[in-house]
Amino acid sequence: MAIPVPVPVLDHVVINVADRLDEASALYRRLGFQLSERGHHTLGSSNHLAIFGENYLELLGYEPGRGEQRKDLWQAPPGLTGLVWKTQDAESAWLHLQRQDLDGDAPAAFHRPVTLPDGEASEAHFRTVRLRPALIPNGRSFFCQHDTPHAVWQ
Repeated sequence: MAIPVPVPVLDHVVINVADRLDEASALYRRLGFQLSERGHHTLGSSNHLAIFGENYLELLGYEPGRGEQRKDLWQAPPGLTGLVWKTQDAESAWLHLQRQDLDGDAPAAFHRPVTLPDGEASEAHFRTVRLRPALIPNGRSFFCQHDTPHAVWQ
């Protein structure tokens, strides 16, 4: 079976701010970034996004009392900690990474609640495929399939 080779197109970068979400979002706003309201992933992390047309910057951290969830994320130093690549098919990206001996985690699905500009409650759904962690010291790199892009690019 032919497996398509993913084309590395940047989806977003992740800035690890750990337990300093309030401080980081205030700083980025002072720098002129327009940030989304705080989002809360079903996996335990929280974020703010700065959307740039075809990609975005994600300030990723956790709120008080939630640092034990996703503890693996907070092992990396603060700052740029993730490069995320676009994919339309997380399963295909996973198969490609396996064939190249780059695979880490199998595709994982998660979501976060979102309030759309018209006030409607919605959810942003994702499927991600991570490269083997040992290949990316002090960070992460993965493919992200946006199942509900309208809920992210606002």
